[in-house]
Amino acid sequence: MRWLGLVAVGLLTALYAEAVTIGQLPYLIVIEDRPLAGLLADRVVWLDEGRGLVAGGWQQWPDQPVIVVVDRAGGVRGMPAAATPHFAVSPDKTKLAYWRRCADPQTCELAILSLHADGGARTFGGPRQVSPALYLAWPAEHLVVYCHEDASTTSLYALDLTSGMPTELGQFPDGMWSGLREEQGKVLALWEGRGAWGAGCAGVSFPGQELEALTADEFGRLSRPRRPGWLRVDSNGLTVCANPASEPEGVRIAEAQAACWDASGDVVFCATGAQVRVLSPDGVISRELALAHEEGATVAGVCGSPDGHALAYWTVGQGQGAVHRVLLGTEEITARVRFSAGVAAQPGEKLWVALRMQFDLFGKATEPDWTTLKGCFTVTQVFPGRAETIVEAGNIGTEGQLLTRLTGSENPPDDVEASGVSIGVGGAPPAPWIQEFTKAAR
Repeated sequence: MRWLGLVAVGLLTALYAEAVTIGQLPYLIVIEDRPLAGLLADRVVWLDEGRGLVAGGWQQWPDQPVIVVVDRAGGVRGMPAAATPHFAVSPDKTKLAYWRRCADPQTCELAILSLHADGGARTFGGPRQVSPALYLAWPAEHLVVYCHEDASTTSLYALDLTSGMPTELGQFPDGMWSGLREEQGKVLALWEGRGAWGAGCAGVSFPGQELEALTADEFGRLSRPRRPGWLRVDSNGLTVCANPASEPEGVRIAEAQAACWDASGDVVFCATGAQVRVLSPDGVISRELALAHEEGATVAGVCGSPDGHALAYWTVGQGQGAVHRVLLGTEEITARVRFSAGVAAQPGEKLWVALRMQFDLFGKATEPDWTTLKGCFTVTQVFPGRAETIVEAGNIGTEGQLLTRLTGSENPPDDVEASGVSIGVGGAPPAPWIQEFTKAAR
């Protein structure tokens, strides 16, 4: 009996209409992984609709700071005369604040410019000494918060952009600034030293501008979007608190050097070695999503876009680094398999693609050798004919990148030679997996 192994596969890659959900996580794939800028990034912030971004870091550490703006098309614009890698983006994502070097290269001034229009920058305040402590945050439309330190004190200021007048929020003697970020309507400040706040952290609420003491643990927590919970990365790895009522201290779920929430709060992205992984908040599902392209590089940070369509990650290795933008989608496979006439296939049955099959005493495939499984489908329709039977099936399973596993390539050729991969369905002898792949975005 003659068995036909011609397989037509349609791969549908779909950008999300919304952020990732737990149900989509098993089928999440990378549609495009594009390096955008070469720098040792410290921080990345997304702009409009999750396509453009701003990155601050070093062209060469520690004496060549750089801040770049990347537009939707991937065009890169460097900010002139950046004195530090620190920056802040306005709440409406239209303006950028950074420290611009003055004529005296040891001094700098605060500059604010539009991200969407040509023109000069507006500057605030007089020249101040260039310092690694000049962190910035932009919690409200007309208010920028910045750090300052001199030989005796570390201070926190709020600058009113309407009047141009700064207000000192607090002084912290014998300390050194090591971080400033926005979180849930607050600006969180971190310093090292024996300051009056002893704990090493403070939170500033706006518009009240009242300081409150925080612990280092609280400073490190990233709140979960849309619902209670948080995640934290420290020397112990990635800890996630998805159920504050039952697990207030969270659960350690992975080794990681950085992590972030997806916009939905259903999914966690984390950096583990050279990998970007995607996880469920309980750690039960954990998959590799992307791998650092650069030789010897590790992933230093990850940042999900606000619309859930994309992910940024940045790498470091051998004194160099790069910022990548990853477009995300889901994978849906429809396979149409040609068998000889009379094949015993029924809708709802499993169709297996594997390197080896297991057989009964009559030589019929009973199931795959599960250690060699390439893909698993469910039969949806059967089209019997006089010369052959067409079996149509849709993919199931818990991993994305199915087409890559079936062919060994993300972009397979039109004709793929048989290479020991077999197809089994309905108890019939398996057919070889041979050719015909089409790829279309929807």
